[in-house]
Amino acid sequence: MTIAQLNWQLQQTDYSDVVVELAKELDYPALLIELCLERGLKTKEEIEEFLNPSPMLFHDPYLLYDMEKAVTRIFEAIEKAQPILIYGDYDADGITSTTIMYEALETMGAVVDYYLPDRFVDGYGPNVPVFKHYIEKGIELIITVDCGIAAHEPVEFAMAQGVDVIVTDHHEIPEVLPKSYANIHPRHPEGKYPFGDLCGAGVAFKVATALLGEAPIEALDACAIGTVADLVELRDENRTIVKQGLKVLQDTSRVGLMQLLQKLDIKKQEIDEMTIGFMLAPRLNALGRLSDATPGVRLLTTFDSDEADEVIELMMSENEKRQHIVKEISAQALEQVTNLGNPLVNVLALEGWHEGVLGIVASKIVEHTKRPTIILAIQPDKGIAKGSGRSIEAFNLYNALSACGDYLDKFGGHHMAAGMSIDLAQLEDFKIAINEYAEQFRTKIEAPKIIRVQGKVPLKDVTIQMIDQMSLLKPFGTGNEEPIFEIDKLTISDIKQVGADKSHLKLSLSHEETTIHTISFGKGDWAERLTIDLPVNVIGKLAINEWQGNKSPQLQLIDIDTTSRACFDKRASKLREDHLMIQNALYLVNSAKLRDYLAIKISSTSEIMTWEEIKEDTFTTTNKQAMVILECPINRTRVEEVLQYENQLDIHVIAIARDNVMLLGMPTREQIKQVYLFLYQNPNIKPKEQMAEVAEFLKIPINQLKFILRVFFVAKFVTIENGCLIVNQNSKTLDLDTLEIMTQRKEQMWLEKVFIYSNFADLTKWLMNK
Repeated sequence: MTIAQLNWQLQQTDYSDVVVELAKELDYPALLIELCLERGLKTKEEIEEFLNPSPMLFHDPYLLYDMEKAVTRIFEAIEKAQPILIYGDYDADGITSTTIMYEALETMGAVVDYYLPDRFVDGYGPNVPVFKHYIEKGIELIITVDCGIAAHEPVEFAMAQGVDVIVTDHHEIPEVLPKSYANIHPRHPEGKYPFGDLCGAGVAFKVATALLGEAPIEALDACAIGTVADLVELRDENRTIVKQGLKVLQDTSRVGLMQLLQKLDIKKQEIDEMTIGFMLAPRLNALGRLSDATPGVRLLTTFDSDEADEVIELMMSENEKRQHIVKEISAQALEQVTNLGNPLVNVLALEGWHEGVLGIVASKIVEHTKRPTIILAIQPDKGIAKGSGRSIEAFNLYNALSACGDYLDKFGGHHMAAGMSIDLAQLEDFKIAINEYAEQFRTKIEAPKIIRVQGKVPLKDVTIQMIDQMSLLKPFGTGNEEPIFEIDKLTISDIKQVGADKSHLKLSLSHEETTIHTISFGKGDWAERLTIDLPVNVIGKLAINEWQGNKSPQLQLIDIDTTSRACFDKRASKLREDHLMIQNALYLVNSAKLRDYLAIKISSTSEIMTWEEIKEDTFTTTNKQAMVILECPINRTRVEEVLQYENQLDIHVIAIARDNVMLLGMPTREQIKQVYLFLYQNPNIKPKEQMAEVAEFLKIPINQLKFILRVFFVAKFVTIENGCLIVNQNSKTLDLDTLEIMTQRKEQMWLEKVFIYSNFADLTKWLMNK
C-alpha cells in the first residue's frame, strides 16, 4: 500500500546520447551533464558558463530602456548639488536596493538621503504625503528602487512640482506606465534588455554600474541578499550576482554584516544561498514586517561597530517577536481550520492578527492543509478585513479573486500569492463564493502535490564525491532548484524522533552493505507509520554531513513510499474516539454484538465486520485502503487466513484486550484443585452473588476463578441448580489440558503476547509474513 504523500514525477526525457558526448568533451560526470540539460542548457558553451566557479555574465546596463537618460539626469543633479531622495521598500530587496543606490551616489559625491516607507503608515510604494514632505524640504530629484512602476499619482504629483522622478523597479508592469522622467525596468515594453528577471537590488546594481562605469563588485553581497530574498530566478545574470555575491559576502567589509554573521555563529566558509534565505533575509524582513525597515539600511552602510550592534539587537528582537507572533497566529488559524469541515479554500479571519506576518502564516497553513489559504486581520474600526493569501499549483489564486471581485474592496497578486481587503459585511459571502468557484478544480486541489524528481540513483553511487560534483550547480533557488533524487530498494534499519518536541525524523536506510542516514524536519509524526525492516523507496536532497571531522552522505528526506503494507501502532487499553475515525477502513472485531454497537460510531467511509465474516473476496468488494484490528484477536488460524486474503492493505493495530489473559496466565493445578475442593466442601455457592467473595477467600484473581469455573462446566464437573453451583458426583476423570477451552486459552494468551505485549517491530514482521 502506498504511503507517499506526494505525486512523484520522474524526469522522462532521454538524454543518453547527448550526455555521453558532452560528458566526454567536458570531463564532467554523466549525471551532472544530465542535470544541466534538464535546466535547458543545450550547448557545451552554455554548460561551461553555468558550471564556471567564477561567472562574469553581466549585460550592458545601457540596454535597459531610459538608462542613458537617467544617468545623465543623475550626473546633472550631482554636478549642481541637487538633493536626491532614494525611495525604497520595506523588505529585504528594498533594503538592499536602497543600500546599493545610496552607496553608489554617495561615492560620486551626491547630496543624497533615503526613505523606506512604513508598511502600516505609508503602505506599499511611493506616497504623495511623503513626496510632498521631502519636496518641501528641498529634494530636487527622486529615485525609486524596488517600487514605483505603478505609482501614477505620486510620480505625477512630484513631476508637477518640478521634481523629476526616476523609477527603477522590477514588479509587474501596468498597461500604462507612470509619467516619470525615466522608467528603468528589465521588462520595459520598449526595452531590449536580454534578461527580465532582475530583482529590485539587481536593477539598482545596473544603475550603479552605469553611473560608476564598472560593476561595483563590493556591492554584490547586498545584491545577492536581495536577489535570493526576493525569490527571482537564479539563472542568467542573477546566477552571476548570487554566485559572485556569495564570495563577496564570505569576505565582506560591511561592519554590520560581519557582526551579524558573528552573532549568528556563521563561519565564512559556511556561507551560501541558504545562509541568505534562512538566516539573513528573514531578519532584514522582520524589521519591515513589524515596524520600520530603515535600520536595515543603516546596518548595511554603517562603519560604526556600536551602531551595528544596536541595529543587530533591534533586528534580533524584532525577528524573535515575529516568530512568536507567527507561532501564535498559526495556532489560532489551525484551530479555526479544524472547525471548517475541510473546505477547498481556507478563509480564516480574526481581530488582532498582525498584518505584517499574514503571508507567512498563510504559507504555513497551506503546508499543513494542502489547501489554498487566505488569512485576514479583522479591523472593526475600519469595517474591513485585510490580509494575504497563498496557494498551490493546482489553483490560480489571482484568477479566483478576480472571479469573486464583487466581494472585495481591492486585491492584487499572482497565481501563488495575493493580498486583499474586504468589507466585513461581505466576508461570509466571499467565503462561500470562493469555495463555489473552487469546486471546478476539486479533483486537482485534492490530488497529491506533484513533486518533480530529477533522477534515480542507486544507493551505492551516493558518495561524497558525487555530492561535491552536484554542488557545481549551486547556488540553488527559484529556476535552479536543488536536485531531488529517488533512491529505491532500501530497508529501514533505524527510526528516531528527534528535537525537543520530537517533531523531526531521523532514519537509517540500507541496501546490501551500504547505509545512508536521513533527516526530515517537521515530519516526526511519520515515525508511527514506519517500522524496522520495512522496504521503502525515498526521495530527497543529498548533502554532506560532517560530525567530529568525519564526513558522510546524508539525505534530506522529502517523501517515502513502500509497496509493502504499512503497520501503525495504535495499541491501547481502552477505546478512544479517534480509534473510530480512521477513514476508508475495514474494522475487525471478535463479536457480532460489538460489531453492531460500533457500526454507527465509526467513520462513514469505513465498515466493520467480525473475523468470521471475512471472505476471500471481501477486500475486493469493499475496496478499503486499510484494516483496523480493533480487538486483540482470539483465533490465530483465522487471523492468518484473513491476512493471506489481502497483503497490501495498511494495518492499524489497536488490539484492545477483552480479558488480559496473558497477565493471568493458565490456571495452575493447585488453583484448579483448590477451587474444586472448595466447591465440594461448600455446596450451594451462588456464583452471581458470591464470586468476588470466593475469589478473595481463595486468593485467586476473579477472572481466573471465572475461567476455572467455565472449564468445570465444559468438563461437566459442576452444574447450576436454582442459581447454585453443584459438584457433579458422577463426573468422569479428564485431562483438562485436552479440552478445547484450554487450547483456546493458550492461543488467546499467545495472541495477546504477540499483539499487545510484543515489540511492535516484531509484531510487524509477523503481520508482514502472513
